[in-house]
Amino acid sequence: MQKFNKATLAEVRVKVAAALKSIGIDNVDFQVGTISYSEHEATIKIGANIRGGITRAESALKYQMLILNLNETNEDGDKLVEYKSRNSKFPWIYICGITGKRYKCDDTQAKYKFA
Repeated sequence: MQKFNKATLAEVRVKVAAALKSIGIDNVDFQVGTISYSEHEATIKIGANIRGGITRAESALKYQMLILNLNETNEDGDKLVEYKSRNSKFPWIYICGITGKRYKCDDTQAKYKFA
């Protein structure tokens, strides 16, 4: 490998994911995250989760649902899946029960759909 580019980093991503999987630490799942790079240097973000543990994102979603008294699913089959506190306009992410597509909404829309 002479330099980093999108094509070579795709190969690196696959090999790093395979190496992390082969480590085989009990009850730990690894994910290869974003990769930032220049021609001769790359920085790879790696995440690790304990199986069955509650992540920070899941905890934030549950907490905000509790504050606004929202249900996780509604009668249409839509499901709240994420709350992004940094998104001031549309912090709620839900999956449509019919199409399976992801949508974002604000607090008012979330209260209307999931209260």
